Amino acid sequence: MPRPFDLDIPFKEPQTDVMWQKIEQARQPEPFCPILDLDCLDLTELPEEITTLEGLQWLSASMNQLTELPANIGNLTNLKILDLCYNELKKLPESAEKLTEISTLKLSGNKFRTLPVSVKKMKQLRCLRLQQNKVKVLPDWVGHLSELRELDFSANAISRLPDSISQLKELVTLVAFCNKLDEIPDWLGNLSNLKWVNLDGNEIGQFPESLCKAREIYLLTLTSNQITVLPNQIGKLRKMISLMFDDNQLTELPDSILKFRRLRRLGLRNNHFTRFPRILLKLPDFELDLIYGEKQPEYDDKVVFIKGNPIEDVPIEVLQQGMEAVRQYLAVSH
Repeated sequence: MPRPFDLDIPFKEPQTDVMWQKIEQARQPEPFCPILDLDCLDLTELPEEITTLEGLQWLSASMNQLTELPANIGNLTNLKILDLCYNELKKLPESAEKLTEISTLKLSGNKFRTLPVSVKKMKQLRCLRLQQNKVKVLPDWVGHLSELRELDFSANAISRLPDSISQLKELVTLVAFCNKLDEIPDWLGNLSNLKWVNLDGNEIGQFPESLCKAREIYLLTLTSNQITVLPNQIGKLRKMISLMFDDNQLTELPDSILKFRRLRRLGLRNNHFTRFPRILLKLPDFELDLIYGEKQPEYDDKVVFIKGNPIEDVPIEVLQQGMEAVRQYLAVSH
């Protein structure tokens, strides 16, 4: 995905007048504005004057061209949200360790090669976004951010999850697509509050039975990996709504998928199914994606995405007519 400032658009001068107007507005004591929005102003730097706004609770300076922050950014001790997405940042100032009240930190689309050590002091952090950087290793201390609910480090070059993440008992969302992970650690199943896991675009070859202990998961996506087999225990994930395994190496499905009473989406596109999985015929009210053509399914539709498999026992023209046509064809031909 192109970064906003990589698009072929004419160069614009930084909108510094707008920036100063907003800073002055935030400086007014009555009524005090706890939010300073400096997004999309083509700024190359932020003035030190920002660090005098000690009552500021939300600072957003995304989609600019910042290469560094003011050295005294740590003076903003009341900050709860800091959004620095899509800039040119490689580090945070040392004073950032004083920002201990921050609950949301967004660093996506920068040039960080590691998670800044100052983040270690942000014990109130609930949401950490580090997508589209150059990080290869997550530090072990990330597991000490005990209040984390959302951790997103997609589109980096991380090859393993530090074991310390197993301590994040409040974690609800783990998004790590487009990295270099080759396994799902067993301890991930012990995170009892996990609801959304996205590990698309990695190098994972095995779906561990241990993950089936995370009974609260209802969105699980593992497209574009190397998974060949799904364990029968996967049926224990009874709250599953969307289960996506497109672009893997599956050849069959476990019978336990019939236990997914809330399931609406099952992604099996571009796998290695040569025979139509008979278990799909037993899923109530489900249809095949092939019947939609160029249209998208409605939200409430229950859909199996099976396009792109080398199915030999059911002709494509039958598949395009939907699940009932497949059911009748197999009943007659067998």
